Amino acid sequence: MSNDYKLTLGACLFNWKVNDWQDFYFKIADETPIDEVYLGEVVCYKRYPFFEVAFENVVDRLTKAGKKVHFSTFSLILSDLEMNTCKKLIEKAQDNTLIEVNDVGLLGLLKDKPYIIGPTVNVYNEGTIKTLEEQGAKRFCFPYEIDKESLRVMASTAKPTTEKEIFAFGRMPLAIAARCYHARIHHTSKDDCKYVCEKDYNGKVISTLVDENFLTVNGTQTMSYSYNNLINEVHDLMAMGINIFRISPHYMDMNKIIALFKDVLDKKITGTEALATMQPLLPKGEKFSNGFYYGGEGRLYEKFE
Repeated sequence: MSNDYKLTLGACLFNWKVNDWQDFYFKIADETPIDEVYLGEVVCYKRYPFFEVAFENVVDRLTKAGKKVHFSTFSLILSDLEMNTCKKLIEKAQDNTLIEVNDVGLLGLLKDKPYIIGPTVNVYNEGTIKTLEEQGAKRFCFPYEIDKESLRVMASTAKPTTEKEIFAFGRMPLAIAARCYHARIHHTSKDDCKYVCEKDYNGKVISTLVDENFLTVNGTQTMSYSYNNLINEVHDLMAMGINIFRISPHYMDMNKIIALFKDVLDKKITGTEALATMQPLLPKGEKFSNGFYYGGEGRLYEKFE
């Protein structure tokens, strides 16, 4: 593995059955060149107890395979129950385990502890970077919708010792709410949701009135329909100083996707060659996008010179 970059696997954003969740991470541990893995529930506190029973097994398997593990927290903390769950996660973290902050309400619990700022935190300017660095931030995973020129400025603003990460593959979380739209689609409520999000392992696709696939609903989270894919841009990002590439878990051949990212980063193949191999891995008809990176519509994928 080159020392010039790291491949990370983000926390699973979807509600998978616990056996599928555990098996997925066991394969990541045993079969992939991933360097670091984020674990934890990011979307809905009601899901957390289901995979908690397998949490230690997964941490142990990943650690023994040489993967560094970080703990991810909720994107929207609304109750004492959710805050207490985060507190327990912080207490569980070992010295070499960092907490990924996805809601700034958690910062008060992390005084004197280093942490990672996740992509759902609004980090859009140099002042925010400097302030969070002073408060303990050791890594930033920049927000999904930032264009390349803004990324260049922010990467150059951060301290040389601050790690810079980008969300390089996956459906992009665009918003999160207190209400559960997944439950609403199934004519029930968040309190009595019956965990209907478990039916859609990559989220439920939402179409417009003219039957164009538009967004994806994942519990309380609204996501892009397209899969952000910056495999063609990784070397430009490295030139900016961003050298940690996050791949978000989806229910497809993630081992192959991870291997393709590594091959491109190691310059064994080109990004264009990797894209041709990746496209058949998506569910039929689904698409990649890179529009935000180029300052355009996030849903688009175009070739830019």
